[in-house]
Amino acid sequence: MENIRVNVEEILRNSINAPSGSNSQPWKFLVKGSEIYILAFPENDHPILNYRSRGTWIAHGALIENIIIAASKYAYKATPMIFPYDPKTHIIAKIKLEKSEDIAVNPLFEILSKRTTNRKIYKKEKLNEDQKNAIIGTIGGNNNIVFKLIEDREKINKIGNAVSANEIVTLENKKLHKLFFNEVIWTEKENKKNPKGIFLKTMEFKPPQKLVFKLLRNWNVMKIANKIKFARIIAKGNGKGYASCAAMGVIAVDNNDNDFIEAGRILERMWLEATKMNLSFHLITGIFFYWQAIKLGNSNILNKEHQEIIENAYKETEESSGINDKIITIVCRIGKDGEPTGISTKLPPDIEYIS
Repeated sequence: MENIRVNVEEILRNSINAPSGSNSQPWKFLVKGSEIYILAFPENDHPILNYRSRGTWIAHGALIENIIIAASKYAYKATPMIFPYDPKTHIIAKIKLEKSEDIAVNPLFEILSKRTTNRKIYKKEKLNEDQKNAIIGTIGGNNNIVFKLIEDREKINKIGNAVSANEIVTLENKKLHKLFFNEVIWTEKENKKNPKGIFLKTMEFKPPQKLVFKLLRNWNVMKIANKIKFARIIAKGNGKGYASCAAMGVIAVDNNDNDFIEAGRILERMWLEATKMNLSFHLITGIFFYWQAIKLGNSNILNKEHQEIIENAYKETEESSGINDKIITIVCRIGKDGEPTGISTKLPPDIEYIS
């Protein structure tokens, strides 16, 4: 039993570098012999953006994919079982590990620790056929998930502009502004001590931008700046930045919570494959969760103008991607620009052993 415990610890240690909203890392683990129970904590995620905990489910899908990949390193077949979420137990999934001599080490194992967000401006040179095939090949045969790889420059520009509407809504709404700036990690020391949040360095600001950003965390300053539509000026610039890429990937799902977990698994495979090919990757989801809150739920926090901005941005993404019969939930930028300036820290896995 000691060997399985050591192996499980190594598997989880190698798996926790999964993406999550604002690096919230909303998971813990219960281990019983060769069974790993994954606990979800949606309350750790953004209370507005995390509609029906679906941002949390995407993060857990990525985590599950990492565990499956990491288990292969130790010759284990990892079989996941997804459960309906129970807020009393927090259990969302169980992974059964079975030793097998037939398991080969997944080539993505060596990439797990290298996956990171890169928000820099990318080169616009096109992906080659091998790169495109590797990215598209991560989708597998799941008919509930739709993926489109967008290479047309005009469509990329439109989607980049659409997703930048997130900045308008976030910076013009007092409550969302507060939530956003409360999540910012300002120093390297904070990033190492309590890394749950958005590390300032990962935003790739130039020195003047960083100075302005620090001033704008004061709502009174932001409110004055918004009199000249400053949030919209920021969004326009960011839209151009988002469009600076070789391609954009768009993932859409059915209105089913389990499909968001599956989307997370696909996203992680895609991200790891891109990293393996020395491509940079940037995940964008904000505007699509705002849209779900408006269209599928209830979001009284947003005024009519901002709701219209979100709906128009979503419609623009639909038209540019050609997806109109699923829920668009993920847009990612893919391209080349070397290493990011900053990397968010991950906490060690929180493991409890039970008998």
